[in-house]
Amino acid sequence: MNKKLLKLLYKSFDFKLSKKEQNLLDKNLTESEKIKNEKNTISQMRKSIAGCIETSFKPNFIENVMYKIKNIKAEEKSKYLFFECLVYNFKRIAAVALIICIILFSVIIIKQEKNPLLNLLIRSEVSFESFLELTTTIDRG
Repeated sequence: MNKKLLKLLYKSFDFKLSKKEQNLLDKNLTESEKIKNEKNTISQMRKSIAGCIETSFKPNFIENVMYKIKNIKAEEKSKYLFFECLVYNFKRIAAVALIICIILFSVIIIKQEKNPLLNLLIRSEVSFESFLELTTTIDRG
């Protein structure tokens, strides 16, 4: 089988041939069984492929795919915003919890009777200078 003739056969399925090319192809189709069989084989493959394409995709296939892609992006963005909001709020909650812990520890230390110098400074009207004098005398003594 001639390669040029085979290319002409393939071209005939997709494009309109000139009169000269069409006459050459018709002449060889009537004379050669190989070319006739090749044409039938190609025709059957094209029909089976065309049938598969029609049944494999549902209507509005492209629109459905694009809709799903947009929804995936929106879900990812909403997850990102959710976690960003958690981080933003966690900083404030941690700061408030730290302040509460400091206040609670201060109250516990003040209420203890084991630390009379601190109680003396906080509960009475003792000046800071007199408190320092008292601590230095305790340290020396």
